Amino acid sequence: MKKVLISLSIFSVVLVSCSNDEENNDTTATETNSTDEKDPMNYEDIKRHIESQLKISPTEKYEIEVFEKHLDTDDEIDRLITVNLLDRAMKEAEQDGKPEKRAALGYMGNYNYLFYVDGKSQLITSPIAVPSSPHAQLKVEFEHITSPTHLDFFVDFRIRRSVFRQFYTIRERIPIKVSESELFQNLGTVEQKDYFIVLEEVPGQLWKNIVVYEGKSPKKDIPELLDSYNYEPDVTTTDKLIRRWYYSPQHLKYYVRNDEL
Repeated sequence: MKKVLISLSIFSVVLVSCSNDEENNDTTATETNSTDEKDPMNYEDIKRHIESQLKISPTEKYEIEVFEKHLDTDDEIDRLITVNLLDRAMKEAEQDGKPEKRAALGYMGNYNYLFYVDGKSQLITSPIAVPSSPHAQLKVEFEHITSPTHLDFFVDFRIRRSVFRQFYTIRERIPIKVSESELFQNLGTVEQKDYFIVLEEVPGQLWKNIVVYEGKSPKKDIPELLDSYNYEPDVTTTDKLIRRWYYSPQHLKYYVRNDEL
């Protein structure tokens, strides 16, 4: 499989490719250009790229959030961007003639996206879709997970009354998903299940294990799905281990040992 990096300038377009067999989907990156030495990654360039990639019209409403962190091994600040297209989800439901049905399903679809801007190369990725319910924007946090020398990040997203967490690391200027786990199921109902995730340090190992325990929280009845998106239960851990994920730096993935299944 090929990743394609596209460098844009006023006079030319240059295509450069590099191989990565670990990804299932092509990801492209476009260089932003600016004459402002204080801000080489111009926000207007980034915004135009996002609107072009997602085909956002001038009248369409959307939410964008920018995080500035050191996410690779160089000294430049990188940017992670989330985009939420709730307005598009609701309008498409109206156009389909099924607004009530789509609302009951939480408007599930490709309406939450990630973009990554590499601080050194000025490359911005093509959109990374996180299929989820757009009533809840992506929740991003940063942590040393696969290495102590650079930050990784994880993204929480909702699918109806369930919440999941995806873990990412940056390799070759591209976010790579290395693991995924559940946080909650059936939020706000009597069937609610909670999970508690621990990033476990291991002596002599640079990366951390991802350990999932059964969690517990005060139960709350939330009849309406829409109200559940703003519900953040206070979860504590129990001693019941659900699974332990181990990291493979060769494959850029977390895995479960066969003898622990």
